[in-house]
Amino acid sequence: MATHTWNGHAIEVQSYATPRLLWFSVAFLVHVDGAASFRSPSHIEGFRTIVPFQILEAGAVRHGRVESTRPFSVLRGGYRVYVEDQEVASGTARAQNWYIAYGVIAGIVLASIGFSLLH
Repeated sequence: MATHTWNGHAIEVQSYATPRLLWFSVAFLVHVDGAASFRSPSHIEGFRTIVPFQILEAGAVRHGRVESTRPFSVLRGGYRVYVEDQEVASGTARAQNWYIAYGVIAGIVLASIGFSLLH
């Protein structure tokens, strides 16, 4: 999990594979100051995702978002962090449960081999 700071606030970005596209879809989870959590939308967005979040600062609400930067693999996804439409950080995050997608691939390959041996 990557941690970035903005005006003394911690913004942690984590990614995880989701079952939407046979575990080949990656979503983000954003934690602000270790308390508030924000997730990628639950609908399929294609190869990009945007996670809006909020930071409470001196009684004011600051709006931010994490945007994926390019189509990414299950292993690693690039992103940019914006607060009040200003880019404040960028980085990459590896899906916490990346092994599930590779288990799906191995299962398909083994099933294909087994099927071809039977016929």
